[in-house]
Amino acid sequence: MRRWDAFVLVCDYLREGLLGEAPVRNAQSIRWEALINTSSRHYVTPALAWCLRGFANIPTEIRAYFEAALALNGERNVVQLTSLARIVAALNEIDIEPLLLKGASHLIDGSYPDPSLRFLGDLDVLVPEDKAAEAARKLKALGFSENNSSLVPPSHHHLSMLVDRETGAGVEIHKQPAPSTFQGVVSTRWFWEGATPFPFRDLRVRLPSPTKRVVLNVVHDQLFNRQYQRQGAELRQLLDLSLLRAQHDGEIDWSEVDRRFCDAGAGQVLATYLEFARALLGQPPPQVSCAPRLNAIEGFKSRMASWRAARRMATEYVAARRRQPLGIFRLLNPRTWANRLRLLRAGFDTTT
Repeated sequence: MRRWDAFVLVCDYLREGLLGEAPVRNAQSIRWEALINTSSRHYVTPALAWCLRGFANIPTEIRAYFEAALALNGERNVVQLTSLARIVAALNEIDIEPLLLKGASHLIDGSYPDPSLRFLGDLDVLVPEDKAAEAARKLKALGFSENNSSLVPPSHHHLSMLVDRETGAGVEIHKQPAPSTFQGVVSTRWFWEGATPFPFRDLRVRLPSPTKRVVLNVVHDQLFNRQYQRQGAELRQLLDLSLLRAQHDGEIDWSEVDRRFCDAGAGQVLATYLEFARALLGQPPPQVSCAPRLNAIEGFKSRMASWRAARRMATEYVAARRRQPLGIFRLLNPRTWANRLRLLRAGFDTTT
């Protein structure tokens, strides 16, 4: 099974299990190592595990792996929600009602059928810029400490990550939803407009409007993470977008989304990303002004063919889990993530 075939098959299982799309797979045989590698690289292993629960003919050790990944991510997200409650309660005490961003918003808003499906690295909360320093002081007084490996300059759009000593969860306090470079698309003032209160335990939080969440999703994946430049997309982010659309499409002002990207000279970026969602997850795109990049899917496929270390790393990882099954627990240890990311970039990213 080629890497692209494995990627398309993962997309197919996700579109069937989470978006209700008819299956289109035509796989004569499945190489489970390839599916594990693809889902891991795109941070969708828990979601894939959920979609595969009812499938027969999955090898026993592979089924056990997926069941463990889903269960452990669920346990981890319980911890993340506990930390989020501690963070929000502390900020509420100083009259800050944070706006939840990215993964934090997906954990509580019901986009996924269960919060255990969404893997996230840290919690992102947006606060008024003039209250960011006060918010950080409050969390430090509560026992959060700076992560020295993720220090950022004062001009950055969020403060350095703070780590909850009780749970190990990390939080980034954002002054802006995205770097200043992208303010033309997702300005801070515009992003706050229309943010609505959302029930989270007995605390006060807000969520961005669906329109703002779509814009931030595209900016984060395609521009900030340079996936458009690399002719690809992270499947986790693309799935976030598709599930957000499935839940809120009637509330999304696509003319506003289109205008903001076009005015910033990024209309093709938006159109290409929506084309990925159509081709890979079966979601028809809304009408936008620009056409996708020519041969966008072929470019994505070609990029994937350059992941020279993929098969070797996947095979070695599965073999290691067979020798030492409990090694999967290390996956959920935040202290290992920075090194894991460095290894992934060194092994897979041949474009930088």
